[in-house]
Amino acid sequence: MNLDDVRRLTPGAREYAYFQTSGFAPKPEPVLDEVVRWLRFQAQGPALPFVLQAMAEKLEETRARAARSLNADPDEIALNENTTTGVNVVAHGVDWRPGDAVVLTTHEHPGNRIPWYTVARRHGVALRFVDGDLDDERFLAQLGRSIDACTRIVSISHVSRLTGRRFPARAAVDLAHLAGVPILLDGAQAFGAIPADVRALGCDFYAFAGHKYVWAPRAPAGSTCAATGSIGCTPAGSGPIPTARWTTSAA
Repeated sequence: MNLDDVRRLTPGAREYAYFQTSGFAPKPEPVLDEVVRWLRFQAQGPALPFVLQAMAEKLEETRARAARSLNADPDEIALNENTTTGVNVVAHGVDWRPGDAVVLTTHEHPGNRIPWYTVARRHGVALRFVDGDLDDERFLAQLGRSIDACTRIVSISHVSRLTGRRFPARAAVDLAHLAGVPILLDGAQAFGAIPADVRALGCDFYAFAGHKYVWAPRAPAGSTCAATGSIGCTPAGSGPIPTARWTTSAA
């Protein structure tokens, strides 16, 4: 498949150049057709056993595909609406104490700021911001100075939504882990655009969206958000469909 084939299959790219994939990507016709097919199938009655079974199987298939794309295990994947939901699952799953601290960068999307603002207001948690405009060496130095005994989690972007900069994610993970602090990477601008291997990154949580660079539908039609890892929080929220099998809570 070449670029002309992609344009031919994508109505939104036929008449103009589309530069907002970082927000929401235009959808190729095969994606639209598959969404409609599943909506018609589900419309027979979601509670019918054969419909419910098919939907459950598709959920697990999607979870497995997301896991393969991130080099994760399916049991580490939680399917949600978007990246912000993934951040919220982590942010509201920690047993916060007054005086705790969270480390962010100045480049974070509101989806990776507002959940922490809420945590700070409700629980007396301090927010510390690392300058996202610093070069890698100075960025990591400031990050290291921002992490101390009060830090409960570091939550930073894998790729900046402001500049497209790739933050030194692996080095940031190593700094956090050296202090015994879990780290969440906001992968909204990375997943589908650059390789995102959670094993190579070593992060505890990775939140991502499917409606950007992999051209998946928006929620609730099937866009995904996941946080991967087995330490750092007890996931907030519950429901009839299993999500990630996280097992331990933040100390």
